[in-house]
Amino acid sequence: MTLPDLSKMAMKRYELSSIKCSNQNLINHELSIHQNAISEYLPLYQLHTPSPSSADCQLHLQNFINQPYINNDMRYLMIDTLVSCHSTLKLSTPTLFQSISIMDRISCNYIIRDYNYKLIAIVALWISSKFYDLKRRVPTLDQLTQLTQYRYDSSEICSMELILLNNLNWNIDSISTLDTCIDSILFPCLAQLGSDINNLKIWMLIIGELCMFDINLTMQYTPQDMVHAIFQIAMNINDYHQSKAMLSMATENHHDPMLLNKILRYLIGLNCDFPVSVSMKYGKNILFKTLKDYLIYCNDNELMDDFITQLITPTNTKTPTTLSSKVNHHSSYTLPMTPTTPNHIIASQIQNKKPFTDTSADSDVSFKRPRI
Repeated sequence: MTLPDLSKMAMKRYELSSIKCSNQNLINHELSIHQNAISEYLPLYQLHTPSPSSADCQLHLQNFINQPYINNDMRYLMIDTLVSCHSTLKLSTPTLFQSISIMDRISCNYIIRDYNYKLIAIVALWISSKFYDLKRRVPTLDQLTQLTQYRYDSSEICSMELILLNNLNWNIDSISTLDTCIDSILFPCLAQLGSDINNLKIWMLIIGELCMFDINLTMQYTPQDMVHAIFQIAMNINDYHQSKAMLSMATENHHDPMLLNKILRYLIGLNCDFPVSVSMKYGKNILFKTLKDYLIYCNDNELMDDFITQLITPTNTKTPTTLSSKVNHHSSYTLPMTPTTPNHIIASQIQNKKPFTDTSADSDVSFKRPRI
């Protein structure tokens, strides 16, 4: 009895799947069947969807500003590194957002040494991958050491993993991430959105990843509030994609007009000069090109200015804390090799740094939080 040729069978399956993927009618039909099948689970999904309070999801920006060894420019490079490593390893979407969440939670509660920052970022990606990805997708220790350009060995990676897990009380997903909130806002609208829901989710994920690079958006607002604003932007992009014209947006329908204003200004202010890791990840995606065309259209069209001027700024509202571009404690420090990124310039007022309380004799700054 001869055994079947597994390689030929695999090639045949690949050919058949390629033929099916090229049939757009078949894809649309399969999508509609899938949506009808899962729509019956909507009440059960809403019942088990967690609704954490705003306090549980809020990160403390001032704690990060008070870090004596790391700053926002280093965080920008670390997120760029995470996105690049995430694409290289082909990990799932929740892994990326959870790894950024872990890195920010640690950096907002503990003093981070500059030489350990990249190690924390890579280990956060490793922990998130174990939590969300298939076992065969989880990177090995050899792969992780290669991602750090052999700056750290396997023992340091394992030690840092235990430190992070202990500091997180082994509760990885205690804070909702953007991708989780995106699913929670799209799933109830499954019947109304129809086939547009897939494009909307991709646009929301891309915008969410871009917002992760801005520390003021990430740490001043909860993921739930950000997703509501991103959803409104994605809906308008979908209208622009279908009609190639900007449709009017009623400000009274927005969850938080001020937050929507900030995200729009942030995206337009990039001038399509996105981080290299994001551009390489979505460069061949036609929806990414539509997003860039939409932002260019908004920048050149007076309708966007009219829309932004309609957003009424509340009076006697305390301006949230912003990160100063001049907070740079170690300008001479050279980061480990990371993907090339554009210069990240943050224009904001200089914040008065809070004093630390450190008992070490060799330090002229101080901090009450433990060091990592």
